[in-house]
Amino acid sequence: MRGLESGADDYVVKPFAIAEVVARLRALTRRGSDRSERLAHGEIVLDTATGTVTSGGGAPVQLTAREAQLLELLLRDPRSVVSRAAAIETIWGGAATENIVDRYVARVRRKLGRQEAIRTVRGVGFILAP
Repeated sequence: MRGLESGADDYVVKPFAIAEVVARLRALTRRGSDRSERLAHGEIVLDTATGTVTSGGGAPVQLTAREAQLLELLLRDPRSVVSRAAAIETIWGGAATENIVDRYVARVRRKLGRQEAIRTVRGVGFILAP
């Protein structure tokens, strides 16, 4: 019961048949993975399931997958500075140089049409503008 109350969708008690586990997994996948979440800050809105971004008047903004991941990282906690190291670890799995984050931030700013949307915190990282 504790597992279900903690957020588990299902459980299987021992001893169990592999066929039952497979059937339960299939049932879970049929439920769909609608983990759609809308993250917003000011005029910027990101639908995490589709990667769709709107900014200023509801106009869609075309972002690449990594650009959308960067924006999502910033939107998850808009009051906190996201360090370059944290962005590299989260988005590129630690396999990138620090200047790649700066380049992607510049791209996202340009695509949003608002240079002031993402502020640079010198020597630390980036934060969404209030």
